[in-house]
This record gives sequence, C-alpha cells and structure tokens, in this order.
Amino acid sequence: MKKLIPCIVFLLLQANMSSGQITLEAQHYRPTGEIGDIMKPTVAFELSYCNDFNGFVRARAGVHIASLKTRLDTLPIYSTVYDGQTTVVPGFQYFETYRVNTIAVGADFRFFKHDKINPYIGLDATFGYIRFRYTYSSATSFGTDMGNLVHYGIRPRIGFEYHITDNIAVFTQVARNWYMVRYVGGQGYNSYGLGLRYII
Repeated sequence: MKKLIPCIVFLLLQANMSSGQITLEAQHYRPTGEIGDIMKPTVAFELSYCNDFNGFVRARAGVHIASLKTRLDTLPIYSTVYDGQTTVVPGFQYFETYRVNTIAVGADFRFFKHDKINPYIGLDATFGYIRFRYTYSSATSFGTDMGNLVHYGIRPRIGFEYHITDNIAVFTQVARNWYMVRYVGGQGYNSYGLGLRYII
C-alpha cells in the first residue's frame, strides 16, 4: 500500500498535463469522532493536480498527509477486550505514530465563469491507509502494537479561488471528510485550507 499510493497518483496526473494546475495546500486539520476525542488538531498538507475548468467542471486528484499527536502524553486504559470479553484493568497507552495517508479523486464545480475569481464546490472520493504504532501497559500485559488500517470515504468541499496572474492563483477552502470503515471509528475530519495553484 505504501508504494501503491504514489504510483496511482502518478498515473492519474499524467492525463492532460499540458493544460492544468499543480496545487499545494496547507490545512488546519481537526479529527472528529472517537479519534477527535484523543487526537489534537494539526497542520496537514495536500499536493494535487487538477485540469482547467471545462465550462463549469474540472477534475482533480491529490495526495493528503496528516500526522496526529494525542491530547495527552499517555492515555489511560480502563478495560481490555479479549475474545469478546471485557475486563476492567487500569493501565496506559502511548501512541508513537498515527499518520493518515490519503488519495483524493474528484471534481470542482464553479458557480460562474470569470477570468479572476472562481467560487466553487467540490466532491472527492478518498481512500488510503492509517499507519499506527502504540505501546500499552496494564497490570496483566505490556507490549507494542503496530499496523495499517485501510480507510475510504467521501469529502465535500467549498472554496474560493483568485488568480493573481495568468499562472498563479491563491485559494481557500473548507472540507468535511467522512470515513466509511467501521474500525476507523466512524470518524472523519474537518479541514480549513489555504493554498497556491500554479497553472501549467
């Protein structure tokens, strides 16, 4: 999966490279749901490519990376679950890594045609994986767990773009991502982004 993501994006971005936009966006990333309760907001980054608007629509694809930290240095454990049985055992849990890697593929839809300004809405299909590593300790056990969780979902967006020159545009957008995988906790994230587009 680690090598698959850049390969997929590379193939997606080859389409119509002669007339498009390369985008770099910095985001205020706020996880929600169960993960939002224990993880702090962070700064995330997204690198993407989109076609020029064909009338009112343009296609886009990008790679999004967010590295999360817990709100507390260590998280208290109140119970453990083994073989379907819950046992109350005080302890702690410490996350060393919790990184969300995502591919987003979708489209933007602008409200009207204009040379300088483009208010738009967007919708993406998102998929990727969450890499985690944590250490746990209780009265009955101690160890380290690590792995990858596959995730997928949808991400509606709304944004505003302004062309400074013929080749450079700035934009801001707000997004809401919903994951559709139960073991990811049913959570998603909200993001508030500011970025630059370079028109090829």
